[in-house]
Amino acid sequence: MDISFRLFSERLRRVLAGEEVMLSDAAKQPIHNLNAEVEIVTSWLREFEYDISCLLFQKIAEEEIDDPDLATVMHKINCFTYESEKVIDTYINSITQQKSQSRYNKDICDALQRLQSRITEIKQRVQQLKHIDPEIMDNFRSVEAESGYFPASSSSKNRNTVGLDDRMEELLDLLIEGPTQLSVVAILDSIGLDKTAFTAEAYNSSYVKHYFDYLAWIPAPYQYDPDQLLDVVTVILLPFSMLSKIKDKDYEMKKVILGEYLMTKRYLIVLDDVWSADVLDAIQEILPDNQNGSRVLITLTLIEMVTSFQFENGENVRLDIVPTRGPLRVSYQGWPFLILYHGSISLEQNIEEAIEGPMGRLTVISCKLPFRLKPCFLYLSVFPAHLEISTRQLYQLWIAEGFIPDNSEATAEKYLEQLINRGFVDARRRRAGGTINTCSVRGRCRPALLTVAIEAEFIFLSFMVSELEYPFPQNPAFIIIKQSSEPLYPRHAL
Repeated sequence: MDISFRLFSERLRRVLAGEEVMLSDAAKQPIHNLNAEVEIVTSWLREFEYDISCLLFQKIAEEEIDDPDLATVMHKINCFTYESEKVIDTYINSITQQKSQSRYNKDICDALQRLQSRITEIKQRVQQLKHIDPEIMDNFRSVEAESGYFPASSSSKNRNTVGLDDRMEELLDLLIEGPTQLSVVAILDSIGLDKTAFTAEAYNSSYVKHYFDYLAWIPAPYQYDPDQLLDVVTVILLPFSMLSKIKDKDYEMKKVILGEYLMTKRYLIVLDDVWSADVLDAIQEILPDNQNGSRVLITLTLIEMVTSFQFENGENVRLDIVPTRGPLRVSYQGWPFLILYHGSISLEQNIEEAIEGPMGRLTVISCKLPFRLKPCFLYLSVFPAHLEISTRQLYQLWIAEGFIPDNSEATAEKYLEQLINRGFVDARRRRAGGTINTCSVRGRCRPALLTVAIEAEFIFLSFMVSELEYPFPQNPAFIIIKQSSEPLYPRHAL
């Protein structure tokens, strides 16, 4: 929770060292005074590092906060950091735009003086802090003892293996050997299975590519928009020559044109990370059933969605069942579904473990990360789920934000390799020389990563306010305005 503050401290050091701009001794003085106080608070906060980790753990677990004073101080520090960044930016700009550095803007100097007073007040509050109750600390330590790094993802290993495991063979059989009717295969999240990596392996298999005429991978939107979903499907599936013809058509006409084009083709549509049944309603309306074995393959992020499905006898699927002996054969609005679930516990228990297990472990592991890796790790939360991130762009973004001390891409690559080794990130593509070309956050890590980043007030996701009831941090390091299938770079909340 003190990441932004420590980054600000590092930035003050760079400004004073002349790494951002050359300032006269007189111009440096107010920044030097501010930096001296910031360094004192930073050193004191190191004594509360364990307490801050416990506080973050309690917030994520939605437990009663044991130390509200610490929570208040940390929030004040984040607010101070946000305001200070703006003042320093304005101060530097005012100096560089003037011919003489001796002509300072009085308002900015007053703002710097106010920051000086605020950091002095924060320093006094930190001096009065008490450590978290030892019992709470012991609970955190027990989770810490049980946690370890996430195992390296199978997608980062050599996939040139002979044969397929039983689960993959079962999935391919459902896609290729199933009924001629357009049907859906749904993969539920289960402990120990990265459902997105599992789906991607099937999608990229030679069997699937040989059997289907057209394949499309569509990240399902968090916020349901039928027009946007139809546009994405048409752009991916229709030939380029047809896109200009349907550009100005309305929703119904686009749907007719897409249906006519697909009527003679066998297709596979993958919808990854489906959060809402509304997406299923839309895709069912869009896609034609040409009775030739076309399929929709989806990964369900919210297991609770299965309660909208019915068995053949008309009963709704319950969360207390433990699916065994092959896939669950159910239907949704008359649409046949085959649900794959590879857990050995009930769906309800799986939901609890999926929330508590990775959240707790990831919180502990992120707290144990060296500070040099923490901002780089949390920064990954701003990218859309399963996006292949260009490492060159990522390195430049890390450097621009001040996360890489020597501004070196070689150092940034070392940091990324360390995050990969800890199992948070997959190396998706490598160049001929072995360097990483693209990467992505592991699917099962991302929900926990988002939660940690939000509760630490590092980011704010606007679409999650109403849907997931997250409080709006007043001063996040980054604001994400929306999610899309394109790279979405963060912007400072300035």
